[in-house]
Amino acid sequence: MRLPQFFAAIGSDHHLWPAEVTAAIGPHAGFDAAWRLYQDLFGGFCGSRLDPHFARHTNPARQLGTLRVEAGTAAVVVGTGASLEPRLSTLRQLRSQLVLVTSPEGAERLAVNGLIPDLVVIDPPTVFDAHAPHVVPVSASRRSAVMRCPLVAASPRTPADLLSGLSNQKLFVPDPLPTWGLWQATAVALAMAAGAERIGLLGIDGIDHGEPSGTDRRHWPLAEVLSLLSWIGETTCVDCGPEGGRKSNWTVAPLAELASGRRAVSPIVERRPWCSQDERFDDDQMRVRNIEPVIKRARALFDLGLRGQSGARWPDGARAIEEAAVEMMSWKDDPSLRVVLQDTLGLSVLPRLWRSGVDMQRGFELWRPVVLAMHDLVHQVEKLESRLALRLCA
Repeated sequence: MRLPQFFAAIGSDHHLWPAEVTAAIGPHAGFDAAWRLYQDLFGGFCGSRLDPHFARHTNPARQLGTLRVEAGTAAVVVGTGASLEPRLSTLRQLRSQLVLVTSPEGAERLAVNGLIPDLVVIDPPTVFDAHAPHVVPVSASRRSAVMRCPLVAASPRTPADLLSGLSNQKLFVPDPLPTWGLWQATAVALAMAAGAERIGLLGIDGIDHGEPSGTDRRHWPLAEVLSLLSWIGETTCVDCGPEGGRKSNWTVAPLAELASGRRAVSPIVERRPWCSQDERFDDDQMRVRNIEPVIKRARALFDLGLRGQSGARWPDGARAIEEAAVEMMSWKDDPSLRVVLQDTLGLSVLPRLWRSGVDMQRGFELWRPVVLAMHDLVHQVEKLESRLALRLCA
């Protein structure tokens, strides 16, 4: 394994404290730096597993898979940024020596230039995108480009319309899924875990120009996670877009130096069955049933918060609302409950409050975090219950 286990563990958002991670997988020299990055640039919450529209229910993948590459493999992660265009000719010349990894957008761009990648990685990159997966319709050309690729590694929360028509021989859900919600970093992490000897970057959107400290803050997390991966992985990392922003620990070199000098062997996937769509529904139904007392309390706390929102003031009201806030914050102490609320229901408000904290001295004004968090919880429960009911009627 060329990628430490803690990378995927941190990105899963399943842990609130560093001791939880080290207790599960043991210590590592790079862990403290990774945890600081997670806290400083992600606020301790990547949102990488959020699936508030329950896309996993209709994801057509039937298999989990672990990616493997031959020893000595050189892989290049290709985006659609500015550094790609001037190097397309070189990329075509060296294609046979490289394993190409990209996104659906990258596959579309490469197809126009006669290149078919070995692997397409689909990993919704932000909390917003997870909440709005259908904002941009999938174009016919993009769908065609993805269909032509031999392997597609898709997060469980990938919308089905991008995956429809893909054969079982192509499509799989990566397991483990080393994601912090940034597809470029996920692609690098997958290549590292697969055993690639050298990994290159080309056309990485958002950080293709300027130093990370001089670009939009939105792109700092990606630059820093890529730097982290190069530091903790047992892989030579090469930045093949020399005019782009520097990533620490990435050597700047042309594609020719990244190439292996011999014909690259296509990646393989060690496959095993993924639970069926019916089983995914059944699992969610069971998990919701198991937390019914919490859901019942959430509805009561929501009603209490709405009473405070209305402007009503009643004896002991401030204390009642404070106790509501304390109760919902206390749910963070149950790791299994945290995972259900985040991964099954797709909550984002309450998990963020668990990490940022709530000022308990605000009296009646505590109705605000209570209403926001409990509305999110109650709404997601109702949405999931509606889906489950429709399935039963089908």
